[in-house]
Amino acid sequence: MTPQDFLEFRAALAPASGFQSVQFRELEFLSGAKDEGYIARFRALTDAERARLARRLAEPSLWDAYLDLLRSRELPVDAADQILASLVTIARTARVTMICGSSPRTC
Repeated sequence: MTPQDFLEFRAALAPASGFQSVQFRELEFLSGAKDEGYIARFRALTDAERARLARRLAEPSLWDAYLDLLRSRELPVDAADQILASLVTIARTARVTMICGSSPRTC
């Protein structure tokens, strides 16, 4: 799920009581919906909860971590078409590996 996909999903939950949930905000931050204002708007946060949210806000999103993983495999991820091509490469490699064994070169 991309950050944009999450924002579409999140909009449907806007009036839900999860608004005041620290855990929900952590999931939002990890999903890419990073708004520092959320921390400021929480009035009843403990120091530990505020620190948790600040840490999550500073961490890469799950999407960022996934792109880093692709980069570590030397796959291009600088544009949407490159990400798509990288995913196709991964899918083809996985398919060949499933058919041929641990190394595509043995096929």
